[in-house]
Order: sequence, then C-alpha cells, then structure tokens
Amino acid sequence: WCEGLGEKRFRGRQLYEWMYRKCAASFDDMTDLAVQFREKLKTLATVDALRVEDVRTAADGTKKIQYRLCGGEGAGGGESGVIPAN
Repeated sequence: WCEGLGEKRFRGRQLYEWMYRKCAASFDDMTDLAVQFREKLKTLATVDALRVEDVRTAADGTKKIQYRLCGGEGAGGGESGVIPAN
C-alpha cells in the first residue's frame, strides 16, 4: 500500500509497527515517519479505535463483546467472544 503511494517499502513496516505493535493513537504519534508522509496519511486514512458497546457474560464465564467503530453514526461495528480456558 505504501509503495503505491510512492513511498519506500520500509514505510509499510514502520506503519505496521505503529498501528499494531505500538498502538499509536494518531499519525502524529508515529514520530519516526517523515512529516510529509504523516501529512499524506492524514488525507487518506484515520487512526480509530473500537469502542465497547456491551459486554454480556454467560453462566460459564463466556463473554460476548459488542464493539462500535469510532467513526460516528453509521460507522458500523462488530462483536467477538471470549471463552475461558478452564
């Protein structure tokens, strides 16, 4: 994706690290990315987090978690389940 924007291949690895390992909250937090690249990213994408809407716990400890995307009304959402190991 980054190469398609005219950036060098290593920019993709940097972006991945910030998004998925360091959990950056904004492009401005990604301090080892060039300022020009961060500005370009701001025009093309957003850095958003999931917001927990509801958590339901069953008698066996299984949890159903409903999420909402932080993009405002109509942004969508999803759900996941957590099953205890024991």
